[in-house]
Amino acid sequence: MRSLSASVSTLGLLICMSPAAQAADWLTAPTSLYDWSGTYLGAQVGYGGGSSSVSELDWPAGTLNQGPYSYDTDGFFGGIHAGHNVQSGSFVFGAEADLEYSGIDGTFAFGGGDFYDKHIRWTGSVRGRAGAAFDRVLVYATAGLAFASVNMKAIDTGISEISNTETAFGWTAGAGAEYAFDNLWSTRLEYRYADYGETSVSGSIYGGDFSYPSSNKVHAVRLGVSRKF
Repeated sequence: MRSLSASVSTLGLLICMSPAAQAADWLTAPTSLYDWSGTYLGAQVGYGGGSSSVSELDWPAGTLNQGPYSYDTDGFFGGIHAGHNVQSGSFVFGAEADLEYSGIDGTFAFGGGDFYDKHIRWTGSVRGRAGAAFDRVLVYATAGLAFASVNMKAIDTGISEISNTETAFGWTAGAGAEYAFDNLWSTRLEYRYADYGETSVSGSIYGGDFSYPSSNKVHAVRLGVSRKF
């Protein structure tokens, strides 16, 4: 997670050094020379992860058998995004959607060859964006609906396993900075936190009937490029 922390620190430094952080009231700042209005398409790559928890419940009764236990997830991802901006003075607002293939995964070992494994296969979001433009620099906040496909397995090594894939829904929020290096192309650095809620896998394993609910929380940094149309 050191690279993730370093990227978040870089993003914070970029935002703090921008004119937005020096303005007493960015709503009254001079009108931006660059026009951020319009529709755009782009692509992004990133790295994310975090601490999740898993418990073992008697199934279907739901009685706690053991846990919750914490385990780490991490991985790289990449995808595409599309959005539309409207600019009024230095205020820029709009909406954006993205879809990403994800390699974020993690494993918890119960011991004795028993494992719980989770893989977030893809993620997406539909969000609002709002921020302040200072010519070709845009500093913004973003938040909205998030969703993900989560595959879970409980594995009794060499004997059996149970698996389940769910589409989970939750929320995401974060902030970023974007720079337009000409009238069509821009690049961005963005941090977002996402909570996709709880998913679970249930069935007969380890000599009984059990359910394994797990949380799905991800901190992620994205580097992207966009083209305006």
